[in-house]
Amino acid sequence: MEKIPIKERVSYGFGSMAYNIANASLATFILPFYQLYGAEMYRNIFIIITISKVFDALTDIPVGYLIDKTNTKWGKSRPYQLFLAIPFAIILSAVFYRPNFDSSLLTYIFIIVTFNLLLLLYTGVFLSHSTLNMQITDNNKQRLFLNIFRVMGGFVITIIINISTFPLVNNHGWWLTWTGYGIIGTLFFIVCFLGTKERVTAPNNYTLKNMTKAITKNYIVSLLSYMLLIMKRLLMVVPGVFFCGSWFGNPALVGAFTAAFLMPMTMALCFSPIFFRFEKAKLIIYSNIVYIVSFGTVFIFGLLNNYIPLPLYIACIVINGISVAPHEVLSFPMFMDVIEENYARKNIRIEGPVYSGSAIVRKIGESMIFYITGVLTLAYVTTPVMYSRQILVLSVLVPVIISVLTVIVLLFYRNEFELKNLKKI
Repeated sequence: MEKIPIKERVSYGFGSMAYNIANASLATFILPFYQLYGAEMYRNIFIIITISKVFDALTDIPVGYLIDKTNTKWGKSRPYQLFLAIPFAIILSAVFYRPNFDSSLLTYIFIIVTFNLLLLLYTGVFLSHSTLNMQITDNNKQRLFLNIFRVMGGFVITIIINISTFPLVNNHGWWLTWTGYGIIGTLFFIVCFLGTKERVTAPNNYTLKNMTKAITKNYIVSLLSYMLLIMKRLLMVVPGVFFCGSWFGNPALVGAFTAAFLMPMTMALCFSPIFFRFEKAKLIIYSNIVYIVSFGTVFIFGLLNNYIPLPLYIACIVINGISVAPHEVLSFPMFMDVIEENYARKNIRIEGPVYSGSAIVRKIGESMIFYITGVLTLAYVTTPVMYSRQILVLSVLVPVIISVLTVIVLLFYRNEFELKNLKKI
């Protein structure tokens, strides 16, 4: 298979930047935005968010199946990047709009409809972009490089969103800020559509009946590892505004801390081709051990002294940004290995449902984190000092526990297809 040109890799990365505008927005700013409705409505809204994310997981399998069965002159994945771009921007803007309804019921209905539509559109663009990787090329090495640009695109836009949002909101308001983000996202989707090409025409020769053959031990381990990664990443940003306000006295520091976490991770990606010379599970295990030691130190210091030195926290964030890079880069290639392993052993190629499973566990993890954070931040709004330690546990200790669980889970992973091809990469 021909080498994928750098222009196409960058275009693929723009697709990741587009849908990660919504991902970064919902992760960091949706709860602070909904707090503007007042404590009573906020309590109900974060429950709505949690339930919506659980029900949204039910859409992943049918959407993945639909993408797999799509057949157009543009391919099967690229059309979704084009035709969902404008609806995605409109609904993203609507989510951050505060209607002036006299009735609380109408406000709740507006929030439920716009939030759930955004989740549905996100599912479409996320899954189609994920499967596009395997439609661009069937060369494992080229797929890995595409995945690097996917991860880098997500990191770059997340840094920009987290740094720029508070200044933009202070000057232009929430709705205009996200209207601008939506327009930028639409342009990014179009770049992805125009700059990529689907070359692989291998059929996904499965039916709904034999789709369960994709469920193997390695697939389950990959899903659990990915869900734990998402939960740990979210705990760096979802309660971030409240953590920065409680422990450092400035909620706006969330932008700087996010940059301190993601920028070294992005730079580490420049060396990520080295990652593929090692077993994925083992490398992820070692990186999580580094995370456990560094953030465990921050938690113990904060618990014993009731404060965290800013230099210590930033140093640990930078270290963790580098250590998390292998997990970020290698999660999707692990799913690719599962797909190829199934094809080699069972002659069944199942792509959409495999990535749908990743989206399902992602949303389950997000639901849990949003609910726990919502409960704690509701209490934080009324008595912030009392709940500072609970926020420390949520933001620092729980990610350490998640890293420990990740190590345990990955001890059960062994992919013969990966080991066979390791020397070829």
